[in-house]
Amino acid sequence: MWQDYSLRYGAAAGGVSIVYLYMLYLNNPSLLVQGYALVIWLFYMGAMLLVGITERDSSENAGFVSMQPLLQAMFKTFSIAYVMQYAFMYLLFIHLDPSLQELVREVGIKAFIDQRDPAMTEEIFQQQLQGVRNQSFVFFDILGLGIHLAFGFILSVALAFVIKRERPDY
Repeated sequence: MWQDYSLRYGAAAGGVSIVYLYMLYLNNPSLLVQGYALVIWLFYMGAMLLVGITERDSSENAGFVSMQPLLQAMFKTFSIAYVMQYAFMYLLFIHLDPSLQELVREVGIKAFIDQRDPAMTEEIFQQQLQGVRNQSFVFFDILGLGIHLAFGFILSVALAFVIKRERPDY
């Protein structure tokens, strides 16, 4: 089972990202919603690069590998790590500390106020602000998951393009 490098490095990146996010949460829960959690994408990229280089330099490939197997291994690595992190965040926000949902709502309201259009009348602004305040918290939706997986796929394509080494035709 652990011979599959995608599974091994994906689980490692997922575990490291969970530890990092939990440390952020223990230090200051507001750090989770202030952008510091984006650092986990570096963990994903590192694991994807390790899988790609390992796949390329394995004995059966002799240093050459085409785009398709690289892309498959790298996206599988990303998917495993991201699903682990997604499950942890779901448990944290929904079951372990539901007050984090209110924190996200407050940050959203603050961002809405900070990005106010100066041409907007006060009445329209207050109506829209009330709409933002009444908005339900939907952090774990299928669209968000799909967007992150699509971005992970694009990242996999870019990294696979950099790492691939085609066998010469001579």
